[in-house]
Amino acid sequence: MTSSPTPYERIRNVGVIIWSAIGGFAVLALVTWLLIQMRVIWSPVVFAIAIVYILNPLVNRLEQHRIHRAIGSCFSYLLLVSVLTAIGFLVIPIIRSQAVALTEEVPVIVDQVTETAQEIADRLGVSIEMPGFDTIRDWFSETDNQQRLTELASGVFDVAATVVEALLLFLLAPVLAFYILIGAPSTRRTATELVPADLRDEALYVAGLIGKALGGFVRGQLLVALIVGILTSFALWIIGLPLWLVIGAITGLLNLVPFVGPTSGGILAVAVSLALGDWRMAFWAAVAMIIVQQIDNHLISPIILRATVKLHPALIILALLVGGSVAGLLGVLIAVPTAALIKIIVAHMWRTRVLGQSWDEATEAVIQEYEPPSAEKLLGRLQRIRDMQVSRGDVSHQSHGVPDDRNDETGSDESG
Repeated sequence: MTSSPTPYERIRNVGVIIWSAIGGFAVLALVTWLLIQMRVIWSPVVFAIAIVYILNPLVNRLEQHRIHRAIGSCFSYLLLVSVLTAIGFLVIPIIRSQAVALTEEVPVIVDQVTETAQEIADRLGVSIEMPGFDTIRDWFSETDNQQRLTELASGVFDVAATVVEALLLFLLAPVLAFYILIGAPSTRRTATELVPADLRDEALYVAGLIGKALGGFVRGQLLVALIVGILTSFALWIIGLPLWLVIGAITGLLNLVPFVGPTSGGILAVAVSLALGDWRMAFWAAVAMIIVQQIDNHLISPIILRATVKLHPALIILALLVGGSVAGLLGVLIAVPTAALIKIIVAHMWRTRVLGQSWDEATEAVIQEYEPPSAEKLLGRLQRIRDMQVSRGDVSHQSHGVPDDRNDETGSDESG
């Protein structure tokens, strides 16, 4: 029998736990401070990782066919550039024509907004003077106002310089991703050798979960954003809304951030319709965006994002707020994948070390896999709906006491 610990040993164990926690928080604070100081490299690293997750499956598939990873990486880059170039040739001319048309409609839009605001003010009994397009043009022609605009433009140029610097950093991302793609197997072997032998299998298992979750999220989210952008553009084109492609592209890009895409696109579409003074188009734009959002939530995302980490909506919003406050737009983009990564690691350690669960049990509690219905299930559902319709038709005809020859003919045709 083991003797119970003495009071001194208990105090010592508590002290070890406390100082270990303090040391862990100190290391975490130091790592966070270093990451903040090196935030200039975040953008190319994040975009390089995204490129790797997009192209790595194709490179691996080519490698299985005995094609060297360098050649496979070059082919993958060539394919990606070709697809982006084709999309640019298809989309840019339409966006340019819509922008030109909008520029020509600016005076009309300004006058319509002015008249609408004036009518609302008159109904509320408030006296305001809304400037028209001619008044705004005269304001821009004054010397003092031009000087103010020049000062404002200097600040805009500073922002533009920052954007150019960011673009230069983004140009490093494809180069970095290329070398990561080529050296991925050797890097994986080196990282595996650094893990102790008794923890190697578990580390590889958790790393596989992280790679599956993050890779599926990156590739799936990009595909979902593309589909949502296409659906939004098509829906707005049907109702005849100007700038349908611009709004669709913005909606698709914003859909990379959870809870933002279709909602922001709907607000923008309704705002454009109201600016044009078309209340009926604003209503149909709202209806179209609600339909797109429901299709995305209940059909597109569940099918494409089959393996996702179970994250509570409140946790997603909190992660977005924290990511935005720490790293701005980039932090918002990586907030959800980072939260998923942390949850996979923490949940696995807690469930296996504290709750004593197996690896599979810990995975089932964190990873949610959606299996789309098979063809047999779909046919079974259609058959049940068909049987219900036939039975309802028979009941209705029997209640009226009138035989229906059409049902008999249909039944004979089906039996034949």
